[in-house]
Amino acid sequence: VDRPAELEAIPSCTWRGIPAFCGPAGLPAAPDRLYERTWDGPSIFRDVTEAAEISEQIPAYGLGAVAGDLDADGDPDLYVANDATPNFLYENRRHTADARWKDRLHEVGRVAGVAVSGDGRRQAGMGISVGDIDSDGHVDLLVSNFSHDHVSHYRQLDSLRFSETAFASDLGRWTLPTLGWGTGLADFDHDMDLDLFVSNGHVYPQVDEAGIGTTYRQDNQLFRNDHGFLRDVTVLSGSG
Repeated sequence: VDRPAELEAIPSCTWRGIPAFCGPAGLPAAPDRLYERTWDGPSIFRDVTEAAEISEQIPAYGLGAVAGDLDADGDPDLYVANDATPNFLYENRRHTADARWKDRLHEVGRVAGVAVSGDGRRQAGMGISVGDIDSDGHVDLLVSNFSHDHVSHYRQLDSLRFSETAFASDLGRWTLPTLGWGTGLADFDHDMDLDLFVSNGHVYPQVDEAGIGTTYRQDNQLFRNDHGFLRDVTVLSGSG
């Protein structure tokens, strides 16, 4: 492109038949890094990736991350939502009572059932929320994804054993057309269970002219928890 006498190849990409920018596939991926908060010295955080003995250092396209005691054993585990690659769940396996990042972080996403969709597809994980949706004492995971997919609802059956139940909980059909970003769990209606908020919006303005069942501007969504079923109450909840 900078020398008229020569022809150069310029890559072009499409998504569902419309021109789109390329990525993330083909772009450099990177493994996850772990940083620990420090209280002295010039740096606020220090890199403890090697000290944490992470079991697998797999290059991926990470977008969201959350720490929480997912297996209820008293230490924080890490969940990472990846774009176009399987999601990661790092189980914190403590060796000694006073160990910190000498604890081995073991990647168990595939074994736990939270790496891909219910039908085995890699998705485009973005926002993550953690909470006990069905009030059974086990923490569940909700992960927003690209449009023409759905928000994943990983219901924890017992310690780090999950089942993807988005359509069983009624969440799947309402989130297929939307492109989700941030998610949040809170008791919006004060009935002692967790409801779900999802912020939406497409990245391709040209979808408005494509007639493929989605739009560039999208409403945020609010889902009321009805005994473990997530009912879309967006139109009833006002303009907020």
